[in-house]
Amino acid sequence: MKFTNEIVIKSPIARVWHFAYETGNLKQWADGFLSYEQISGSIREKGSKSIHTYQVGAIMYLVTEETLEVVPYKQLKLLQQRSREICEVELFFEEKSGNETFVRMTYDFKLRFPEKILYTLLWPYSKIKTRKILEKMKVLVENES
Repeated sequence: MKFTNEIVIKSPIARVWHFAYETGNLKQWADGFLSYEQISGSIREKGSKSIHTYQVGAIMYLVTEETLEVVPYKQLKLLQQRSREICEVELFFEEKSGNETFVRMTYDFKLRFPEKILYTLLWPYSKIKTRKILEKMKVLVENES
């Protein structure tokens, strides 16, 4: 199951990239984010691994993350795993004219049965939630300018 959301942020690509790339900013734009712990390699270095803690309502969960690819000011590709859920996340950045930055966020879930059925039902909610994350990032970056 794969879905994509896109947005244009009125800010230079360097500012948008650094905001998304810096793990210290996650608490500001990732819903439910509580903490980040680097467990191997350098932060956001290809092959590095980290653990994120999230809380949604009364439910707390851990996400392990591996950085698959980093192309500065262009692409950040991550592999995230929570329990049996595996997802490739790609953030793509493109400079537009007039100090604007196009951002595309793609989630590609690698699901097995029965999770596939559940995520098919939740797909519209997940797409809306991802859109809200990008909109939150847009507001934060543009207000930082």
